[in-house]
Amino acid sequence: MELFHEVLPIEGKRRVHFHEFMLQVHRMLHSMQQRGLKSDAMIDSCVEALYNEGWVLCFDEFQVTDIADAMVIRRLFESLLARGTVVVITSNRAPDELYKNGIQRDLFLPFIDDIKEQFDVVNLQSDVDYRMMSMTKSAQATNPEDSVYFVSGSTGVGQAAKYERLWDQLSKKAVVRNSTLRVQGRTIAVPQAARNDDVARFSFDDLCGRPRGAADYYAIASTFHTVFVDDVPQLQLSSLNPMRRFITMIDTFYDAKTKVVIHARAPMNDLLDKAGVDDDRRSADAADAGVDEDDAAYVGSSSNIDEIFAFDRTLSRLHEMNRADYLTQASKRADRLGPSPVRFLSQLKGHGKNGGSADDVASVSLENQAMTAQDIQMLWERYDRNGDGKIDDRELRSMLSEITLFQAGHRHVPEEVFAATRDALRRLGAPDDHTIQWESFRVYFERFGLTMRG
Repeated sequence: MELFHEVLPIEGKRRVHFHEFMLQVHRMLHSMQQRGLKSDAMIDSCVEALYNEGWVLCFDEFQVTDIADAMVIRRLFESLLARGTVVVITSNRAPDELYKNGIQRDLFLPFIDDIKEQFDVVNLQSDVDYRMMSMTKSAQATNPEDSVYFVSGSTGVGQAAKYERLWDQLSKKAVVRNSTLRVQGRTIAVPQAARNDDVARFSFDDLCGRPRGAADYYAIASTFHTVFVDDVPQLQLSSLNPMRRFITMIDTFYDAKTKVVIHARAPMNDLLDKAGVDDDRRSADAADAGVDEDDAAYVGSSSNIDEIFAFDRTLSRLHEMNRADYLTQASKRADRLGPSPVRFLSQLKGHGKNGGSADDVASVSLENQAMTAQDIQMLWERYDRNGDGKIDDRELRSMLSEITLFQAGHRHVPEEVFAATRDALRRLGAPDDHTIQWESFRVYFERFGLTMRG
């Protein structure tokens, strides 16, 4: 999918993880509902905004596990296709297996019929794990100091010291403690974060031992290019929720090209304890489905088999994330993007109406507060990305989405808010000027700070 998106010779293309896409959809629908729009109008407005972001949509990891997604997805896809959107999907589930055993699945079944009728479904089953196949000696992180997976106990003598040494190296021993991120009205505690770099440290319990969802992991990946995870236990099938959260977390971090440094109690290949897997149940499921139980594409209906299948993919990804080429790619991405939006905006001077301190990763708010000339210059230099001396619509949209991430924990900017803010900025310039020039930009942020119109 990544290769397909990369070589597609068009402008209006978008590649997005399905988790992230549905989070965006629900935020948009919620925003429209608050403005009093009715159901059909909400979907139509949402689809129009999505179409404007890209008329070719490439979805990775299409899966439906949430009833909220299941109830909106058919109407959403009908409208996307009717609008002229081209949708390309990868999934670990055949259409008939989607939302298997889900709540009120009978209401979802017509969407499965739509997929089989309107999409070309191609089975790409293979017994080859290409991530593992490419793990040649030259491609692996063979230097122990470059490893991102450390094992405690007798099999990992000295590993804890190496793990701590890597943390000290990346945090530069300048650590902020007990900061927070805001996500959809709630906060994520960040026990430790580097003061001058986008590196954070959590325990397994912080990330997977309590209720967490894709939105939380997306916010973390959007803020930190490197995440340390302490004390990862050997995962048990008898405790599915932490395991499912771990799978979602790795999926999200992998898609965001986030470097994950893990200190675990078991070697990577033994991270899931598969003791007690019911082989008879798997055979019965396979017989009911009329397929070969050894088929790599087969997933049985029992929860154990389903989770083992998902974890095997996660394990494959963990191996890839320990490879030198992945680590190099992650480092290049961090260098290219510079400071995360949250850290960059937190560095601007002053404290907002909610107080906050410089040690908080995301508690400083400059909304409705005038900004200094130096702050405004820093803001301009970050978002005038092509250096042409003006802010175009794409650069403005990027800036507003990052301000929204900083203030609200997500990137969705309603179209009317974007338009109203753009018009307010333009009105401060020359009467016939349809671009945002430095002077109008400076005046706006001097007066209003990080406040959006609409």
